[in-house]
Amino acid sequence: RSRVGSEMCIRDSVGLGATAATSAVLTHIAKMGGEESIAVFINSSFMNYTFLGLAVVAVVNVSWLGAASAYAVTMGVIHLTVGVVLASGGSGKRMGPREAALSILTFPAAFALIAAMLFVGFDVSFPIVAQEWVDKLADPEVILMLLTAGYQMPLVDPRKYLSQISMVGAIRF
Repeated sequence: RSRVGSEMCIRDSVGLGATAATSAVLTHIAKMGGEESIAVFINSSFMNYTFLGLAVVAVVNVSWLGAASAYAVTMGVIHLTVGVVLASGGSGKRMGPREAALSILTFPAAFALIAAMLFVGFDVSFPIVAQEWVDKLADPEVILMLLTAGYQMPLVDPRKYLSQISMVGAIRF
């Protein structure tokens, strides 16, 4: 199983490289600036697909879930690292390895991932009472999170970004 997981990580990394090269070539041909090129690369390369397969793996063969989770986490860390470095470079800031690591480790999703890995690694379980409260609050919290994120997004006319959106769609296809 570990060999399969390694092969998947290598295959995904090659796919990420191919997507990077494709987006670099297409944005150069389209004469897009640095910020636009980075935006096209990030949006075409970092799709939310790594965790979608976990449900399928759980249905097909639950014994593969550990390897599939390790794969999803590995790809998530790679994508987060590359994304943070590119986004900081696109904004004009130069980020060294220390700043990148601190930025990634303090990212809420990465922090939650580290905490979850510690819980699993040390076989710690929630008390039943705490788990019941978490279960009761989960659905309303998701709704509040989505509303909060939505309120923070500025309204824009999508036609303003039609060329970038079209290019991302073409690269993803």
